Parts: sequence; C-alpha cells; structure tokens
Amino acid sequence: MQKVLINCQTLQKDDIFHILKVNNYHPIEFDNENQVILLLELYDYQINLLTKLMHNYSQNQQHEVFVCVCHKISFYG
Repeated sequence: MQKVLINCQTLQKDDIFHILKVNNYHPIEFDNENQVILLLELYDYQINLLTKLMHNYSQNQQHEVFVCVCHKISFYG
C-alpha cells in the first residue's frame, strides 16, 4: 500500500469527500486555512482510479486538485 495526498481548496472539500465516499475511499483530513489535505492509503489499482476521478472532477469544476503519491525511502547504516 502507498500513501496518497490530495490537496484542494476548502470550498472543494465536500464535493471531493462525496466522490471519495461513493467510491469507498476513507481519507484522513488535515485542514490548513483555505486548503485541505486528504491522506489515503491505497493499492496501485486504487491509485489509478483515484487519479482518473480527480482528473475528471478538476476538468468539470474548473478547479485545481493535486494528487501526490508518497514513496517510502529507507536508509540503512
């Protein structure tokens, strides 16, 4: 599983939450003034679907939504 961050404006939060819940995603929310960061842990096939959903949403609503996949980096000494 990989961690995925979705960054959007607070005004978009309800719409994006609805899209995520309908598709059975369960994000953890972090608020920061006028932006929201949603954290999810997903499998690869879920990431592909999520990016398509957010891409379609951003095109239809004319809003920017950022989807970031976090990669684990380990250091051994």
